[in-house]
Amino acid sequence: MSLGRRAPDVDYLTRDYEGFRQLLVSLVDRAGTRWTERATADLGVMVLEMLAHQLDLLAYAGDRVAEEGF
Repeated sequence: MSLGRRAPDVDYLTRDYEGFRQLLVSLVDRAGTRWTERATADLGVMVLEMLAHQLDLLAYAGDRVAEEGF
């Protein structure tokens, strides 16, 4: 990564699977990779969707912990 490139903006309001999936796909697109396949059967898409699912569970758990404090 060159020093002139700016880090991508992170949407901290993303709290669900679809939002995380769209965020991850946009990050891959902005990275300028040669990965263009977006079929559900693609291994990269499968890993991306598993990560989005885990982020969704993590956001849910974080919300539950935050609600316990009130």
